[in-house]
Amino acid sequence: MPATKKPAEGRHKPVSRPQQNGFELAVDSHDDNVRQIWVRFGRKAGTDTYEWARTFVLADLAASPGKSKSFSVSEDQLPVPPNECFYQFLLEVDGAHDQETLVTAPTPLV
Repeated sequence: MPATKKPAEGRHKPVSRPQQNGFELAVDSHDDNVRQIWVRFGRKAGTDTYEWARTFVLADLAASPGKSKSFSVSEDQLPVPPNECFYQFLLEVDGAHDQETLVTAPTPLV
């Protein structure tokens, strides 16, 4: 008599990880219809210059007029330590005739 074959199965186990520190960032659309959001992170490289090292495209994160959208980024996703880090939003919005890109001022994370 042939041995009974055991079917494939999934398994799981609990995993304990230390808490990750991070930051919550938000975009307020105000009067604009925000179609696409990018956020870039980097450091100050001079008086008015910045060195952008990492850009995130926030897929499926749009904001209709008067709404706000928030998202989190953990410290290990940042290209530089938080106390040296600046961020900047690039927002694709509906313009008078086509989409326009609004760029916010570089802002220190800490």
